[in-house]
Amino acid sequence: MGRELGGFQQIVLFVMLSIIVILFFGLSNLNEDIEFRSVVIFTLTFLGSFYTLLFISATPVGDRIAGKNASLFFFQPIKLSFSTLGYIGLGVGGAFAFSVIANMSGMDGDMARLFAIGGAGFTFLFVLFRTKSIIVPILSHGMFNTLVIILRSNIFTAELLSSNPFPVPEIGITLGSLNTLASEAIWMFTLVAPAEEFLKALTLSFVFLSLKGKFENKGIVAYIIAGSFSVVLWMVFHLIRGGSNI
Repeated sequence: MGRELGGFQQIVLFVMLSIIVILFFGLSNLNEDIEFRSVVIFTLTFLGSFYTLLFISATPVGDRIAGKNASLFFFQPIKLSFSTLGYIGLGVGGAFAFSVIANMSGMDGDMARLFAIGGAGFTFLFVLFRTKSIIVPILSHGMFNTLVIILRSNIFTAELLSSNPFPVPEIGITLGSLNTLASEAIWMFTLVAPAEEFLKALTLSFVFLSLKGKFENKGIVAYIIAGSFSVVLWMVFHLIRGGSNI
């Protein structure tokens, strides 16, 4: 049986750690305008989504708006258990499998990107629905992004995922004396993955509240509509960013 880490406290501690990395280590090592824009965009996405979810999940006003089950949907405490590790692995493996299939299928560039991004998005969404703790898909997402960056690097003789259709962003800011790969891995876990997963969770909340005004008693159709809408928005977010300079 797993040992619970704590409820809201673990989410807040995670966000606090991310803010420390962003403000203290990240902003102090900025060298170019493009790095600043990357940090600002992801930080605004991350914190804006987080504070909105926190408002509807942990305040009396939020309870009246969203119902008392909102916090149970995203902020369940994770457990140190084989089940949690299994869901983290499922997220990484599922996202990686969709990227490999897209890469080997012969699909054109845009279709391959849509397939890989959409497949990864639904995989992380499934992990969230099963665990009801946003930290779990954040960990899966961060591990997947880190894996892709490592496989694209010159650590290996061949760049194994050099043509991978999934547009994993790289912040480009080296933290202290760490090398580039280690710095990017930290950014994946503390900024990129949290920003994107909280944005999807915020989108889910918007659809749930638009459909019935509360989180309670949602049927499978509501989950399908909300999940599909959040993944489509996430795909658009990735495609726009993938075509930009950030």
